[in-house]
Formats: sequence, structure tokens, C-alpha cells
Amino acid sequence: MDRSFRLTRMPRLASCLVFFILSIAIGFSQATTSEVEKVRELIQQGKYVEAEALGKVQVAKAANDPEANYQLGRAIFCQDKFSEALPIFEKVASLLPNFAGAPKLIGDCYYGLGEFERAEKSFTKAMELDAGSADYPVDRARALLRLNRYADAETLYKKSLEINPNHLPAIFAYAVLLSDQGRNQEAELQANKAVTLDKESAYGWSILGDILRRQKQYFRAESAYKSALAIDPKRVRALDGRSRLMIDQELWKDAEEATRLLLEVEPNEIAHYLRMANVIDEQARYADSEAIYQKLIKDHPKYGVAFIDYAVSLWRQDKTKEAEVQFKAGLEAEPQNAWAFYTYGNFLRQNKRLKEAKTAFEAALKINPSYEAAQQRLDIVKLELD
Repeated sequence: MDRSFRLTRMPRLASCLVFFILSIAIGFSQATTSEVEKVRELIQQGKYVEAEALGKVQVAKAANDPEANYQLGRAIFCQDKFSEALPIFEKVASLLPNFAGAPKLIGDCYYGLGEFERAEKSFTKAMELDAGSADYPVDRARALLRLNRYADAETLYKKSLEINPNHLPAIFAYAVLLSDQGRNQEAELQANKAVTLDKESAYGWSILGDILRRQKQYFRAESAYKSALAIDPKRVRALDGRSRLMIDQELWKDAEEATRLLLEVEPNEIAHYLRMANVIDEQARYADSEAIYQKLIKDHPKYGVAFIDYAVSLWRQDKTKEAEVQFKAGLEAEPQNAWAFYTYGNFLRQNKRLKEAKTAFEAALKINPSYEAAQQRLDIVKLELD
């Protein structure tokens, strides 16, 4: 019986931990420079609303001051208000046409808005203005990945590493790309290089853990995740990876504990609650898992996966009629979910409803023509019908 453990979280797009230092040969008044510095300090302290308010005062005093506009844009950007930050960075770009930091942040705004083609063009402009930077190829690759241009993204990671062989953002991103493509040995080399360069990188150890987990090197993966969590106990990627690691090994009690720790750090992520329900369900504690499924369904009626997983739980308990109700509700909530049709097809096939199972597998393949498991089951059902 198939079960999907998914992580449907959207990462925070505002890269507020890394900023460019605006260095321009323009004379600011001492008062203006002091106030702009105060805006910068507020941003560094994470006081973005205060920084925005003070930044607006400074821009009102000096509308064409590039640095005042730049810092105001940063303060707004860090609040994920990409549409508001965009025209401010565009103004900076017009005031300083040779400053690569402006198109970089214009690209970040477009990326945050989901306009990846525009983001890629802006990152390209930043690369043209500062060809010696290892950062901008990584930014451009990030946009290309969202456009499914994986080969082009890989070329850019290699370009970044030609400029600076020890550029950690490129090494990390390249390792993830290689792992996502199933090139795990190459990915492991990159990740090992990263943690050798920075042994205190919780992010790097988390990536290495993911790569090792995918290769079923469970002991080494556990060690990598523990290294990450020793550095940063709230590192979500490590907590998530460790939860998945326990699930992969079917260590259900350990998985429950690992998922509980993940929920403590990300209590608003509904996919983690679904995972917890699934892990509890694997231990045949059906009353407990049912309570979570039903709450998810009540609170998130468009979250079709919760219906499907609840249906699987009922199916396990031989509650066929109740399971079918949940399957149909899940398909109605997410009619483009190929996995949902595939799982429903398995349910129908087990219940000897072969023609209906055939239709379900065909629906899964219509949504995702490269769904190998659905094609295999469809072929089996066709033989069974003959």
C-alpha cells in the first residue's frame, strides 16, 4: 500500500541575511549618512518595520539619494513586500546604472513574485555588470531551476566555482541539484567539500544528510543530521530529514519523536501534521491518527492529500465504504493529483473493481504521462481484464 510523505512548505524568499554594501563615490551630508546608517542597523537587527518608517523619512528628505532608496528597499524587501520594493530598486538602478546590486535585488523581487523569467533577466544583468562575482551566477541558476532549465543552471554553478572554487552558496546549490537528479555520488563530493570548508554549517550538514539518506546510507545520514542539530537545534532541514530518515527505515516510534520535534519548530506546517498522522497510523493507533486526519480535513478542506491518507487508513481497517467516501472527497479537492488517482486505483483493484481501477490509472497517467508505477499497474489490470 503506497503512502505519500510530502513536505509542501514554501521557503522564505527574502534573503535578508546577505546584503550588498553600497559603495559609491557620492558625497552625503553627515546628517543623511548618519540616518541612513541607522536604517541599516535596524535592518541588521531584524527591525524591518522601524527601518522602513525611518527610511521613508530619509527618502522624503532626499528623493534621489541612491543609498537612502537602497536601504528603504531593503527594509521593505525583508518583509516579503516584493511589489513595493521593486520600484524602489528600479529607481536605484536608474540612479546607479553600473551598480550590480540593484538588478540583483530586482531579480529577487521578481523571484519572490513568481515571475521567474523576469528574475532570470535581472540576474543576467547583474552578472554583466559584475562579471567577477561568484554570487550572481548562483542567483541566475536559482531562477533557471524554476524554469526547468537544469542543464543551464548546472553550467552557472560551474561558472561560479570557476570564479571562486570555494564559494559555498554555489557548492551547496550544486550539491542539491545533483542529488535531485539522482547523481548522488557527485552530490556527496560537493557536500563533503562544503562541510570541510565550513564545519559549522548546519545547512551544509543537513544537505549532506539528505544526500546520504537518498543513497540509503542511513547511519552516515543520521550522523550528518546530528552534526547539523548540534550546531543549530532548530534547523528545519535537518529535523525534516531526520524525520524522513526514520520513516525510510520504518522506525515508527523514532519517526514519531522526530516528527514531533519538527512540529515544535514549524507548528504551522500542515504537511508535518499529516506526516505525524501517517506515522501514528503505521503503528495501528487508528483513533489517534483519525483525530489528526479529521482535524486537517475540517481546517483545510482543499488539502486533498489529507483525505487520501485518511482513506488509506480506513482501507487498512477494512472500512471499505468509509474509505471510498474519503477517496472521492480527496479527488474532488485535488483533481490534478496523479498520486491520488493512482492510490484510488490500487484500492479499486484490491476490491476487484477492475474496470474502475483501469479508469483511475488512466486518469493518473493523463495528469502525469511519465508516472511509471501507474503505467505498470494499468498494464497489470489490462491483463486481468482479458
